[in-house]
Amino acid sequence: MDFKIIKCKHCHTKQEVREVKLLFPEKKVIETAYCSNCSIKIFENRTDGWFTVTNLEVKKLVDEKCEYPMP
Repeated sequence: MDFKIIKCKHCHTKQEVREVKLLFPEKKVIETAYCSNCSIKIFENRTDGWFTVTNLEVKKLVDEKCEYPMP
C-alpha cells in the first residue's frame, strides 16, 4: 500500500494514511491508524511496519514577509 485518503467519520476531515515499511521483512501484525485531528481509529490493516497519518485539511503556514538574508 502506498497511501490511502480516508475521511474521518467523527470530525469529517480528510486524512492521508501511509504505510512505512521496514528495510527487512518481519511477521505482519495488525496495526491501527488514528485520525490526527480527533484521535479516533480510521484505518486498520496488517503490516510489518507502521502507519503515518497526515491531515490534508491543515493550512500550511507560509511566511510571506520572510526575507533572505535575514537583516
